[in-house]
Amino acid sequence: MELQTIVYIVAIIYMLLWIVLLVVGIAIVWKIYDEVRNAPKRIENKIAELLESRMAGVVTAVVIPLVTFLVKKMKERVKK
Repeated sequence: MELQTIVYIVAIIYMLLWIVLLVVGIAIVWKIYDEVRNAPKRIENKIAELLESRMAGVVTAVVIPLVTFLVKKMKERVKK
């Protein structure tokens, strides 16, 4: 092979590598963009889930004793 052919082959390989790196870079930037754009929605959903789970715990802790208290009072009134 002549020097000119070797230089062309090296240049073509170098160009292909840069094209692949460019495509991968664009894909990474696009993925980061989507993550950043969707982050507020995901944060809101996580906060809502957290509040719902905690509120369910609070409601359960408050409602169950309240219901048992009301049932006991109703039984006492019915027995009288």
